[in-house]
Amino acid sequence: MIAGVRVLNTGTIGKANKGAPPSYASLQIEPGMKVEWHVIRI
Repeated sequence: MIAGVRVLNTGTIGKANKGAPPSYASLQIEPGMKVEWHVIRI
């Protein structure tokens, strides 16, 4: 959280950074429910 705003760095699909595998993020937001996010490696 930065100044009350949730920030999610999704990674990179095309070129890995610092040895990390290519990835993307999935963010699920539903009213009144817990926010869930997952990193998916490709």
